[in-house]
Amino acid sequence: MCCGLLLAVPAAVTAFIAGYFCPRQDALLHGAGQLLQLGADSLGPLAQPLGYAAAGLGWVGALVAFVTVSATGTAIALYGLMSADADLALLLRGRHKPDAFRGKVIWITGASQGIGEALAKYLAGQGARLILSSRSAERLQRVKEACLDPSAVLVLPFDLLGPEADLAAAAAAADGAFGGAGIDFLIHNAGASQHALAAETTGEVAQQLLDINTLAPIRLTQAALPHMLKRGKGRLVVTASMAAKVPSPGQAVYSAAKMAVWGYFGSLATEVADKGISVTVICPGPVGSSSDTPRVLFGPKGKISRLEQQDKRRMAPARAVQLMANAMAAGVEEAWLAKQPVLTMAYLMQYLPLLGWMVLKKVGPGRARALSSGKSGYDVSSMLREQ
Repeated sequence: MCCGLLLAVPAAVTAFIAGYFCPRQDALLHGAGQLLQLGADSLGPLAQPLGYAAAGLGWVGALVAFVTVSATGTAIALYGLMSADADLALLLRGRHKPDAFRGKVIWITGASQGIGEALAKYLAGQGARLILSSRSAERLQRVKEACLDPSAVLVLPFDLLGPEADLAAAAAAADGAFGGAGIDFLIHNAGASQHALAAETTGEVAQQLLDINTLAPIRLTQAALPHMLKRGKGRLVVTASMAAKVPSPGQAVYSAAKMAVWGYFGSLATEVADKGISVTVICPGPVGSSSDTPRVLFGPKGKISRLEQQDKRRMAPARAVQLMANAMAAGVEEAWLAKQPVLTMAYLMQYLPLLGWMVLKKVGPGRARALSSGKSGYDVSSMLREQ
């Protein structure tokens, strides 16, 4: 029985992980449970031959059998990890419940395009009541009309970089929307990216990136938080970046801005934990575009326009939105959404920082040059060839 448990438990655990992350291996999900149950009684169908072989060799044989089964399961699990497109904690929670957002009041900034627009359409389909904000009332109206139920969508245009009075007015309007229901989710999605070498980035560009990516969500939070505290409810959801977890060559100021966002909202989460207010920091990696419209971002001296490259390393917008919704509904404090190699780098920097720094310093110069010249920043082999 002991030998059976030695074999069955690690095999069951690794088989479960592998089955979860490898859809084509879903038979292992059922097999893992069966193996765990049978292992304690009769060594289980998979462990039984190994157990009989080990019996003739004593503890040495048992150890060999244990290592064999564990190594096989671990190899499959590692394959699953390499195929993952989000952190394991989020993936294990699965898809959110069908009614998770029904009737919820959700305020989205940066809702006129990109991920913000995709989020709006998705959450509208889930029965949420939406407040959509950006500077362009015309674009917001277009997004509203594309939602499942436009009557449950309020357009609230304003400039996040505007005066404090404008932000306060917008927060009051959002709090009083839909009969004064209050804000259930405030999604800080507005932002701007950067492709430029740090040495060539001007101070003016650096200030603009910090204003839109860091100070804008902080200022709006300061305007909305009193209303949320008064009601004792609400979740702040901020779209940070994997650049908040992994230094990003070719995006130095952008990375600094997103790291600041991570620090502020993480600290805020601990301050309001007993007030009914919660925080989710979303850290997406590269996400593809669903349109052929050139993307506007910052270069070294100002805004530039670049056509998004079709890259298999970029996550599909629909998948990114689904994962964000899962994170919001599950109430996780932090979520990583990225394909390889970005996800692996996040794990390295989190758990093996020395190795992570070695890798970054190896590919960093090539990546910075690639991004600044308009090339992909995620083709590792190409970066290494430039060394």
